[in-house]
Amino acid sequence: MKKRFLTSILFFIVLTSFSQRTVSVQSEKNSDNSYTLYAESAAFNSVTLRIKFQILNGYTSTVSDNSLITVFTGRSQIGKIEPIKNNQSFQFSYNYSYFNGTAQRKSPDTNFVYLLPIGQGKNIQVMNNVRSLKSILNQKETTVFHATGFTYHLNDTICAIRSGLVFKSNADMRKGEKRNETYSSERDKIEIEQKDGTLAYYSFTAPVKLLVMPGDKVIPGQPLAVFDSIAEKYHLILNVNYLDSKKLTDYLYSGEPSLNGSFYISLPLKFYFDENKTDYVSSSGLYRALHPLPIVTAEMSKKEKKKFDL
Repeated sequence: MKKRFLTSILFFIVLTSFSQRTVSVQSEKNSDNSYTLYAESAAFNSVTLRIKFQILNGYTSTVSDNSLITVFTGRSQIGKIEPIKNNQSFQFSYNYSYFNGTAQRKSPDTNFVYLLPIGQGKNIQVMNNVRSLKSILNQKETTVFHATGFTYHLNDTICAIRSGLVFKSNADMRKGEKRNETYSSERDKIEIEQKDGTLAYYSFTAPVKLLVMPGDKVIPGQPLAVFDSIAEKYHLILNVNYLDSKKLTDYLYSGEPSLNGSFYISLPLKFYFDENKTDYVSSSGLYRALHPLPIVTAEMSKKEKKKFDL
């Protein structure tokens, strides 16, 4: 019987929004009738990819349904599909989904010390009563929610709290537009993948002038945006989370829609205050921001220190 090969059928599923850049998966046939799987990522940040086979008849694959594959910008080989010797029928098809960040098996270090998100020597008002959108809508929280709000003034600068890579920046808010102090993933924001794989979201409630763009590397204390337009309030809501490997796997296998997004775990943040004090923000109040050199350079290589003359 003549052997029949069916080109792979791709069902494109995106479970996490990538409004600026996307990820794709292709299969290429080799001379020995095997196929090589490639991921093509145009995202600036790392992405966790999951491939699921609907049909795998007459083949074996190095990629299983429970594989979570980390891909970075550019093209990379992620697996192979090889024919089984003496099989008569050969078919395969698969779909794939991808998620912001690198799936992590354990929680990142919550004792890491962050800078306050404003310039050196500036005072900033902390609001510690930020609520998630689910709590506002009286929906059940599937994970503990952590976020901190900060009050600024006209012409104040939002600064980076930690080193990282900007992977999204959006500032489409109309001048004078009002926003409540509710955390929402849809608000205008700057998104940064930090050096430990955590994702920092700087969400603002007033128009800003952006000073960074996707692809920029930033260091602690570096200006990110300026509140340059007259508005009723100047607030920043800061949330840092990570992609949890186990929770993501549980979601992918259960297919339960209510768990969508629950695989991102938010983290409490420890900030550097004046007088060499570090602590988690437990109450609202006025704090003075300092940028001590050991905090700024904590994650920098010798090359980076030389670049920034530190």
